[in-house]
Amino acid sequence: MNKKEFLSVIKVAEVNDFDAIYNKIKLALEKDITVFTNEFYPPSICESITVYCNSKGINCKAFGGFNESERRIICFNYCEYYEWPFKMFKISYNSKFGLLKHKDFLGAILALGVKREKIGDLVVYNDSCFLAVHEDISDYVQCNLNSVGKYPCSITNIINLSELPEPRFEEVIVLVPSLRIDALVSSICNLSRNEGVNMVSGGKVLINYLTVIDKSFEVKLKSKVTVRGYGKFIVDEQLGKSKSGKLKLIIKKYI
Repeated sequence: MNKKEFLSVIKVAEVNDFDAIYNKIKLALEKDITVFTNEFYPPSICESITVYCNSKGINCKAFGGFNESERRIICFNYCEYYEWPFKMFKISYNSKFGLLKHKDFLGAILALGVKREKIGDLVVYNDSCFLAVHEDISDYVQCNLNSVGKYPCSITNIINLSELPEPRFEEVIVLVPSLRIDALVSSICNLSRNEGVNMVSGGKVLINYLTVIDKSFEVKLKSKVTVRGYGKFIVDEQLGKSKSGKLKLIIKKYI
């Protein structure tokens, strides 16, 4: 594997971070061992690395605990017998006096001096927050997180991942002239065609977490579409066509 090619294909500014990832891949290949990254990475990085590795025949997998995790740890020479180097936690508090938000939980954890990259997704559900924490700091977080804001809290380790909340969606049916990305964005975000084109050309639309700026790009069914400022969607299913010839699609919006 050529390092210059790797960095040019990934196309990132943070070369130091990707030097570390490159070295992980190289170690996994040279020693024929399973190697995990030391941090959680955002979707665009996970997808870029996974696509590149697959194109080179490198066994690569990214996982963050939840079925729909965005921030994930990447594994090279993945083996199902190895445990992922993070723990899943549930933070509970008494919601009788008020409700806490995602930013409240994240702020409380970062206030402990923890790097954001050591924390995966945080999912707030009812009066609890579920999150992934890298094993390097998991014991520290569990011992020191005693409150979120002014609310006392308790934190427990979740062993059975089936206890984690599933993603929630709002389902709508939209009519689109085609599966071109500009037409799709216009329809699901209730924008004019020109506004949809501008969103795409402005780099504000991601397909499966990778930025697409070609307005004629054809979106496939089951793709995840992220439109900055409007949310994340799944192009779930095509129901056929309307009388006017437009495609009738089921769109799931994350809530």
